[in-house]
Parts: sequence; C-alpha cells; structure tokens
Amino acid sequence: MSAAKNGSKKSAKRSSSKRKGLGTHVIDYTPESPIIREHDAVERRRRGFRTAMWLITAMIVIGVGWVTWHEALEQNSQFMLKTVEVNTAGTLTQQQIVAATGLTEATNLLTMNLREVRAKIERLPQVKSAVIHRDYHGKLTLDVVQRMPVAWMECPKHKLMGPLSGKGCLIDVEGALVPCDVITREYLAMPRIQFPTLSEAIPGKPSPDMQVHAALRLMEKLQSRNQWSLIQIQWYINQCGNHHLCSLL
Repeated sequence: MSAAKNGSKKSAKRSSSKRKGLGTHVIDYTPESPIIREHDAVERRRRGFRTAMWLITAMIVIGVGWVTWHEALEQNSQFMLKTVEVNTAGTLTQQQIVAATGLTEATNLLTMNLREVRAKIERLPQVKSAVIHRDYHGKLTLDVVQRMPVAWMECPKHKLMGPLSGKGCLIDVEGALVPCDVITREYLAMPRIQFPTLSEAIPGKPSPDMQVHAALRLMEKLQSRNQWSLIQIQWYINQCGNHHLCSLL
C-alpha cells in the first residue's frame, strides 16, 4: 500500500509539472514591427552622422594644428641655424667638428635632436666629451673637450710607427689612442711608448693593457721630477747671479 501511494504521489507531481510547463508564457518586450524597425534605422543613421561629424572635426583640428606648426615653427627663420660657435682646444679644428655634426643652414634648432648631435661629435676619437647649447635665435654653441696627447704610441703589430712615418698615433693620460693628422713641434718633442704586444688599437678607447697605464704613470713622475729640477736650477740662478752660471757652464 505504501508503494502504491508513493507511485500515485510521483505521478501527481509529474502531471502538475506538465500542467505548469504548458501554462507558462514568455513575453517579448522587443517585438518586431515596421514602426520599430524604422525607428532603429533612423537611430543608426543619427549615430553614424554624429560619428562622421566628430571624425571630420578631428581631422580639421589636426590639419590646422599641423599647418600652424609647420608655418609658425618649422619654417620660421628665427629658429633656423645661422651661426655655430665651437669652444675647443686640441688636434681637431672647429671646421672638422662642425662637419662631423652634419648640420646645415636648413636645420631647425627647435626640432633638432641635441642628443643625436652630441653622439656624432663624441664618436670622433679625438673627443672626450661634448656639451651643446641652443638659444633659439639661430645660434648653436658646442663646448668640446678633446683628448690631450702626452706621448706617442709605437706598436709594429698594429702598424703604429714613429711620428715621422705618417702613421703615428698619440696617446692621452687615460691611455686612449688619439690619431694625429698634423705633426707639430710640440708633438715631436713628446716621449714615445714602445709596446710591441699591445692587445688592441681602437682610436678613442682607453687601452686595457696595464703596462700602458704603468708607463704613463712612470712618464708623469719623471716629467714632474724634471720640472722640479728645472725650478731648483732657476731659483739658484736668480739667487747667485749670471757670473756663477758662467762658472758652472
């Protein structure tokens, strides 16, 4: 009897669920009709028109801004390069430094990349550092610090010969090779460092060989000692007079 009752209850539930499913209605809140479709089409055309107007306005603003920039700034003669002032001392001439920058009279100082120009100057092996200033009135100032040579570097392995061979190469206190284009009397009087086993000879780059730096330090000490001896001799001459100098000679 209990099983029959349970079966009757389950069948009653199924029939009630079926009746509930049959009686459920779904309401469509967006029914399709000619009026609604026409309204949607009009709304889409309005959105498209507004989008097109915004795009046209943005293009006009960008065009006007570009013309203003081009005419008022890029083509303004006030910002064009007129003069270049070079402050430097060393083997490089002012003309060589200006030529290395690649600048012309058509260069606009306002849009010029100072970092790129400085990098071009510092690529020269004779240059240690460079600082660039612009005043937006057509003047560009280049403050260039060149490597000051102190001796000749001789190495047959890298074809670095004496100063009279035409292939001579100088060296500064940091051990960087400095190409010599013009040989002066001052350069001829400089000492020579002979190092046949020089590992590399890259102009403008300090040598990684410790022997080169040791030779430079020793040369500096010898020069300072010689200068001190000259100072002592000069003081003795001033104190004793020329007749004592003649007796010494």
